[in-house]
Amino acid sequence: MSFSWKRNLVVLWIGVYPAINALIVKVIEPDFRGRAFGLNQSAIQFANMLGPILGGFLGGILPIRVIFIVNGAALLLTALYVKYKGLDETAVHQSTR
Repeated sequence: MSFSWKRNLVVLWIGVYPAINALIVKVIEPDFRGRAFGLNQSAIQFANMLGPILGGFLGGILPIRVIFIVNGAALLLTALYVKYKGLDETAVHQSTR
């Protein structure tokens, strides 16, 4: 896989962040939004710190292909869950504009 193709995959992943922020705005009440954005960013930074450490550890034990297959399967299952379970419309906060 060439570097430019890997770069395109990273760009696709970065597109998830605006969707997460839009979901926070849609679901969370205005009084709690600041805290929700803070918790979201804290979780992202924690994952950015822990991910390479855990990945390196698991990469030393398991073949790297297994790690990518498990990661891909987890992402696919999450996408299918969100698609078919959907967002509970009663949980959506109606903003008063």
